[in-house]
Amino acid sequence: MNNVVLNIFVLALRSVLPLLLRYDNIPQHDSILTGHRYYLELMNTANVHRFLNINRMDKQTFLRLVTMLTSIGMLKDSLTICSGQKVMIFIQALIGHSNRQSAERWQHSGSTISVILHEVVDSLYRCLGNCFFRPTAGDELSSVIQNNSKFFPFFANCIGALDGTHIPAIVEPTDQGRYRNRKGFISQNVLVVVNFDMTFSYALAGWEGSAHDSKVYDDSKLKGFPHIPHKFYLGDAGYALSTQVLTPYRGIRYHLKEWVAGRQRPQNKEELFNLRHSSLRNVVERLLGVTKKRFPILELMGSYAIQFQAQLIMCCLMIHNFIRANQLYEDEFYAVYDREQQQYRNEEHEEFADENDANYNALVNQRDQIAQDMYDAYLVELAHRGIY
Repeated sequence: MNNVVLNIFVLALRSVLPLLLRYDNIPQHDSILTGHRYYLELMNTANVHRFLNINRMDKQTFLRLVTMLTSIGMLKDSLTICSGQKVMIFIQALIGHSNRQSAERWQHSGSTISVILHEVVDSLYRCLGNCFFRPTAGDELSSVIQNNSKFFPFFANCIGALDGTHIPAIVEPTDQGRYRNRKGFISQNVLVVVNFDMTFSYALAGWEGSAHDSKVYDDSKLKGFPHIPHKFYLGDAGYALSTQVLTPYRGIRYHLKEWVAGRQRPQNKEELFNLRHSSLRNVVERLLGVTKKRFPILELMGSYAIQFQAQLIMCCLMIHNFIRANQLYEDEFYAVYDREQQQYRNEEHEEFADENDANYNALVNQRDQIAQDMYDAYLVELAHRGIY
């Protein structure tokens, strides 16, 4: 009996003793530069480059974004955190700051940072339809095409370009097989459609990295892909030639780096068509490169639920569009990208879409006619210059 009482006493002592001996709680976030003070410091800084570096946009554009998210996206102030600070915390996450880094920098708990990220994402999605992705109107002709004799009139009905890009993903071990792409890393295969004014007109995120580009594209046609009758987009050889997507000739050199290395003029209509197709479609690769420079989370994704990772990708594209529409000058991210890498990604495809479409021969003939007209004009220009 005494042993039983003694054991109960020892167990009780083990439970109570740590409480009796513990020191007073010391707050973890005890910096004199609180999140609110840091936000005010940034909003009042006279150094425009500092603000641009931290927020990836100038102050006027940032304030417009906050206003839109509060008025349309219903983003609200908290008791101690204003909407502007929430947007700034969110942008820091897109730059690549972890939850722990943001908690230390903004002097909030990790759970508060997580709640803020979800609030801003929800707000951005409420604004999605009217404010961010705007497909090119069917009657618009891009000046990029209209003012360049290499592209006009051959690509007069072209309204943009599309491609699939692989964004690193973090998934459960049981899902890694589905998300492992052919290059061996875990990713999402994200379809993007871009205009020649360097904005995204459509995007679809969430597909596993193992999914082929053509499969993601087929799914997009059920989820709002901006199809315009009698207009087409430029796509690489991973897509099927169709009324909506004009693809290059397979088996003919295509990527710009191949032409630079070859140092040889096009020898036939197929080579000339592929060269100019690649030059015009390069807008999608350049735009992806700029966006990944602006938001490094697209190169190194944080540890979030996979659905939230897809939403973060979409938010990066949305905010890029907003900056493009509201910032009145060409920001430094374009200049940095152009200096470092003229062509972001040159990727060969191992799979090809089905060509057994009833209209496939007509589409091939249409492409051949464009290529022939282009080559005839090219020969005339060479003759005019005295080049044979």
